[in-house]
This record gives sequence, structure tokens and C-alpha cells, in this order.
Amino acid sequence: MFKIKPKKRTIIIGLDGVPYGAIKRLAARGIMKNTHRLIKEGTFRQMTSSIPEISSVAWSSIITGKNPAEHGIFGFIDLYPESYQIRFPNFNDLKSKPFWHLNEKEKSIIINVPSTYPVKPLNGVHISGFVSIDYEKSIYPKSLTSKLKQLNYKIDVDAQMAHKSIDLFLEDLDKTLDARIKTYQYLWDEYRWSTFMLVFTGTDRLGHFLWDA
Repeated sequence: MFKIKPKKRTIIIGLDGVPYGAIKRLAARGIMKNTHRLIKEGTFRQMTSSIPEISSVAWSSIITGKNPAEHGIFGFIDLYPESYQIRFPNFNDLKSKPFWHLNEKEKSIIINVPSTYPVKPLNGVHISGFVSIDYEKSIYPKSLTSKLKQLNYKIDVDAQMAHKSIDLFLEDLDKTLDARIKTYQYLWDEYRWSTFMLVFTGTDRLGHFLWDA
């Protein structure tokens, strides 16, 4: 009897704005137990960030394997040519293809990667991360929209809330995280995928408002 060899799949988990040293310390102290196990069984190395060290630039480099001079994203704000008027670059301004568009035969599930709005058709599912202005333009395929609303999926936490109440901010962050986890679990089981990429951005929001802690 022949055994069918299971197909290898790729899983990418991103923690936005989390320093290498923080992960190393928290894993060693047993606070991040699963991460500690991954470190023991795999390779744990410090990366060099993009220049400038901005989420939109860094994530554009991660998904394309290119530097800013090649992929064309230099920050969250650009100036129109020969003008002082500002514009906000988005996924349409990315000059290099993200990895999920390099091999359309492989099905990809892409969740919450910053600066990938508006989404484009692909073989699989794409839910963009911040900055995403229109919920409908943040989801591909559009048929998934009603399911995401059913799961109470939010693109991002309401960071402005932190200026009014840290407690309300943390409550919103927990709800956003819970919905993101339920969404990834649903997509994980629902689709036969080759690559699964999930980014958690609540870590970045915590850093902005609770770094002193």
C-alpha cells in the first residue's frame, strides 16, 4: 500500500512592532511558551529592518523581497510631483509583485498585512491590514464579506480610543484580536491552501500606548 506524502505548506506569522529582544526575554521567561518551543526547534535570528523603519515600508519589503528603491513604498505619506500636496500610497503603488502573485497556481490566505489595501484578485483569500478605508475593498473574494461581518471582524483596533481611556482601548483590542483569531481558524479549515500569512498588529498598538509599562 502506497502512502501519499503530505504536501509541504508555508505559514508566516507576523507580530508588528515587536522587538527581537522582547520576544527573546518573554520566551525565555516562559510567558510565550509556544514561541519558546518554536525557538528551540527552529532558528531564531534578529532581522535588519527597512530604512526607514516604518510598517508600510517594512511589510512591503517582506512580501516582495525588495528594498524601498525597488518596491517604491517609502512611508505612509508622499507628495504629489512638483507639489506640496500630500497623498497616501497604497497597494496600487507597489512596484514589485508580492509573493502570492508570483505563483498563481498555489492558493494563498493573506490576513491583515499592512499596506495591502485595496486588495487585488488572487488565488485564495486576501484581507488587507491598516490603512484600509473601505471594508468592501479590503476583502477578496467579496463573497467572504458577510461571513467576516458575522465573525465581527475588524480591520484594526480603534487606536484613538486610547487617548480617552486605556481600559476601553484594551477592551477593543481584545475584541479585535478575538475576531481575527476566529477568522483565521475559519479560513484555515475552509480552504485547501499552500501559503498562510497572518499578521497581528495589536502588538504595535500596545507599543505605541503602553511602552512605558
